[in-house]
Amino acid sequence: MSKTIIINFSSRPKGNCAQIARFLKDEWNDSVLREFSALKIAACGNCEYECFNAREKCPVFTDDLFSLYTEIIESDLVCFILPNYAGVPCSNYFIFNERSQCVFQQHPQLYERYLHVSKRFVVVSNTDTVSFETILANQVPEKTKLDILFLSAKKFGKVSIHKDLIDPPAVKRDLRNFFHLPAKETPLPEGKPLSEWTKAELWALFPIILKEHNPEWKKWYEEVAESIRSLLDPKLILRLNHIGSTSVPHLIAKPTVDLLLELSETTNADAMISLFTAAGWTYTGTPTMDSPDWMMFHKGYTPQGFAPKVFHLHVRHLGDWNELYFRDYLLAHPDVATEYGLLKTKLQKQYEHDRDSYTDAKGTFIQRYTALARNEFPGRYQPR
Repeated sequence: MSKTIIINFSSRPKGNCAQIARFLKDEWNDSVLREFSALKIAACGNCEYECFNAREKCPVFTDDLFSLYTEIIESDLVCFILPNYAGVPCSNYFIFNERSQCVFQQHPQLYERYLHVSKRFVVVSNTDTVSFETILANQVPEKTKLDILFLSAKKFGKVSIHKDLIDPPAVKRDLRNFFHLPAKETPLPEGKPLSEWTKAELWALFPIILKEHNPEWKKWYEEVAESIRSLLDPKLILRLNHIGSTSVPHLIAKPTVDLLLELSETTNADAMISLFTAAGWTYTGTPTMDSPDWMMFHKGYTPQGFAPKVFHLHVRHLGDWNELYFRDYLLAHPDVATEYGLLKTKLQKQYEHDRDSYTDAKGTFIQRYTALARNEFPGRYQPR
């Protein structure tokens, strides 16, 4: 039976490293978790280098270090959980490392066995990675690439001292992917409306699915656009556009048609919500502060999964919106559309059940080409 050891080098019992270590222990059947700070291990010092003659003469030979190294050597995989303090690992790691000279002194064959135990490193860090790659290099054979997963609280919208880095589903996903652990299925709630489901539950039922471009998507847009025009007073509709990847021929896309509806400033929000919900649309509430949408409606999400046709309706006042420029740039530059499709294919494999991370990961690409589009088509959608 294979044996996996997880070693948490952080001394904070409720910190991010401790929570990550416990998460891995729960995910990994038959793994062993060692909290370094709970072991009796002394730092190197208060001696006259007795271990250079015989390691048994080390003044602290009887502490827990030798049993920990023995356990590592007899294992199949070791996971080191390390916090970043001022650009380097915490002091516990250096105690562990400096005492190794005593463990392996005059026992080169033991050191070779240690080096060839498979090791992976999880580093909780918001800063540069180079120092860790240098410091940890002696844990593996020379010229061997280190397996390191850097988890940044900033990347996941967290603050490291708040001790909640493990909460985002994307962090759990990255850990499972790094250690090749199977994803645990999220149980779907019964008898509860979709509006009350958690994100994890919704993403389990509605994963990121990409399809080759379907010419029917244009017809879907035209049909639903006509239904919207018949629903509203024509004086309120200032512009209605097909946006998103389904609006670009030959581009791989989620089979969801996005529409951008721009309404007059005099439009009554409550009246719009009543009209659209009566017509079968689901009002998803007021979007977050960083969203340009005034209102958002969906169609095609059911407790059984996606309906045959799925729509997102973004409702805004008239504006010079980025989505229109980005769409036009992809239409004018098929090579960029192809590049975008390759990026989405790659990200879908990483974020199949995490829509927020999938969207965030596309952000840099979209921003870059939207800026180019605004230079190429200056003021194209500027309200007159």
